[in-house]
Order: sequence, then C-alpha cells, then structure tokens
Amino acid sequence: MSQASKQLDVLSPTKRALVELLLKEKKEKQSRAQKIPRRPESSNVPLSFAQQQLWFLDQLNPGEAYYNIPRALRLSGWLNVMALEQSLSEIIRRHEVLRTTFDAIQGEPSQIVSPSVPFSFPLIDLSHLEVTER
Repeated sequence: MSQASKQLDVLSPTKRALVELLLKEKKEKQSRAQKIPRRPESSNVPLSFAQQQLWFLDQLNPGEAYYNIPRALRLSGWLNVMALEQSLSEIIRRHEVLRTTFDAIQGEPSQIVSPSVPFSFPLIDLSHLEVTER
C-alpha cells in the first residue's frame, strides 16, 4: 500500500471522496493544458513587435549598439576552460535567441536562427610574462 493510500485511509469517507475528486480534476486539467508547440524549422521567421522596433532603429542609424549591455569580468584563480566552454555551449544550444541574427528577406526583416555549434574562445597564455607586463 502506498504512502498516499495510507494517508487517504485515515480520512473520513466524505473527505476521502473530496480529495479523490480534486486529484481527478487536477489530472484532467493537466491533460487539457495546452502546450506551446515547437517552432517549425524554417529560414523565415517574422519579427516580434519589439524586434521590429530595434530593426527600425538600426535602419535609421546602422551599427549603433541599441540595447547592448557590455560587461567585463575579472576572474582570479584557476579557470577550468573546458568547463566554461561546455557551459556556454549548452546555454547557446538551449536558447535560440543567442543564435539569432536579423536580415531582410524580400525587403522584409526576418529572424535567422543559426544551428548550434560548440562555443570556444581564444586562449592567450600570459604566464610566461612578468607580472607587470601581463
């Protein structure tokens, strides 16, 4: 006998019936819940309204970095480069927005989602230099 069944046995018949009814309704609701369908793999994906606004701003002033938030990090200690690259590769694989660029197709702006490729960055070893030169 499962733990849930044992817990139901201590309830009065009325409370047990109510709990069973609530559980049944919860199951039915979950089965009816609409799932967001996966976007079909196509090369022409229309822009959202917010993306259209950014596209328009870029057309007015090409090359400006609207909504870019630059960050610099100073890391100290030993860095597991392979773990960092694998982590960033997985994040990029899971989030299409990080692989998305914009281009005009037949005069209309569209999203181009690139396939996921492993992330790597150049590693420049400065350990052979004097501390002041690094």
